[in-house]
Amino acid sequence: MFLCNVWSCFYGSHVELRGVDRRMLLESLTNALPADILLYDSHVVKVHRKRGCYPQAELKDGSLLQAKVIVGCDGIGSVVAKNLGLKEAHYAGYMGIRGVAMFPEGYTLKSVLSQSIGNGVRMGRFPLDSSRVYWFLVFNHPPDKVRDPSLVKEEALRLIQGWPEQLVEIVKRSPVESLSRAAISDRWMWPWSLWKLHQCGVTVAGDAMHPVTPNLAQGGCTAMEDAVLLARILSNAFNKLKERRLSVNEEMEQIDHALGGYVAQRQKRMLGIAVKANLIGKVFQTEGDFFASVRNALLPRVIRADAFVTSTLYDVRGLV
Repeated sequence: MFLCNVWSCFYGSHVELRGVDRRMLLESLTNALPADILLYDSHVVKVHRKRGCYPQAELKDGSLLQAKVIVGCDGIGSVVAKNLGLKEAHYAGYMGIRGVAMFPEGYTLKSVLSQSIGNGVRMGRFPLDSSRVYWFLVFNHPPDKVRDPSLVKEEALRLIQGWPEQLVEIVKRSPVESLSRAAISDRWMWPWSLWKLHQCGVTVAGDAMHPVTPNLAQGGCTAMEDAVLLARILSNAFNKLKERRLSVNEEMEQIDHALGGYVAQRQKRMLGIAVKANLIGKVFQTEGDFFASVRNALLPRVIRADAFVTSTLYDVRGLV
């Protein structure tokens, strides 16, 4: 049952929204690296770490890669995070479907992020350019897996049956290869758990460090913040190490100290985002006609669109 269109957020004098295709972003970052620096089909199965020694990543083929620092950027099911002793992310109670609709003839929607909320189901959309629209669909459901993308598309259409035709058309226009479906989970960075996040030259970043529910649309952005901050901190640390003749044990102590600073700064930023995103999700995923109606009556009065944008107002500074 379609209940209401809750909010739209337009470009403003102090707010700019841009949608970036993740594949294009990855390709751009990859192209900026030396050609021989990447290893493909090299699945990490274990991380070996010992105090006073350089850490090693063990690959599926049994080979070992040694480095002064290992950063696990391997997502919510991170092998590196498990090695550090981090708990699995907690399921938030709802699933998410994402896709990109194609409008080769052009799409007239302004650069607007909008979200429509139903009874335990909601859909958001944002144009990437004049012919592509990114969209997501979130719905209350026990965690499960649907691997066939054609079934994912059928599920999405079934969930918004009876909703405005504009929304239905967006799903219909989405190639099945653009669809993804996943459980929505998070893990909060409590201050007392920070020691786990950096041990013997091993740390994590992105979803491997701080998986959050997507209700503030900050998962990918905060991962990039991690990258900039970590690069700056490690660069400064290694520059200082060059000036001194240290044993491996002394060198690793300095590296761990630097990683501790990185983790502490990210905790201050990410705990608030995780809690806020989680609470917003609980409100938006309300089920039951009565509670959903009360929510829909109150939300436009108590929540402004720019309240979602405040989480983006963060300056991680430059690489140097």
